[in-house]
Amino acid sequence: MKYIFILICSFSLQAQLSYNQKDSISKKIFDGFEKKYIEESFIIIWNDDTKAINQSRKKYPNPSDWERQLDYQRELEEVYRKNWYEKQEWYDKLNYDSETNESIAYYVRSNISSYALRNNLDKDPIIKKRLLK
Repeated sequence: MKYIFILICSFSLQAQLSYNQKDSISKKIFDGFEKKYIEESFIIIWNDDTKAINQSRKKYPNPSDWERQLDYQRELEEVYRKNWYEKQEWYDKLNYDSETNESIAYYVRSNISSYALRNNLDKDPIIKKRLLK
């Protein structure tokens, strides 16, 4: 019985992708994006994050409830992220377990946000009009 447990544990550890592997996959996905897709995705990501902040502040307006507000904000962000992932064609093509798929998708999302902020897309007048405050 002891050997079966060790075998199962070692197999599941080997089957998981490393940070570098996930990062490499996410960069390959990101490198295939056109600028317009990045811009549109950035607007959605920004607005989803802003909605989560605004809704959690509305639900917990008292500053002393900051922990509950932050927990609720994180719950909403997770829901919004998953909803966005599921609408992406590239996400449907990921063929790993759901946790790994979401991890890779999170890296892709981070690459989009990083690119957008490095290139000041949040300051572009046309894009800025579409960003929630």
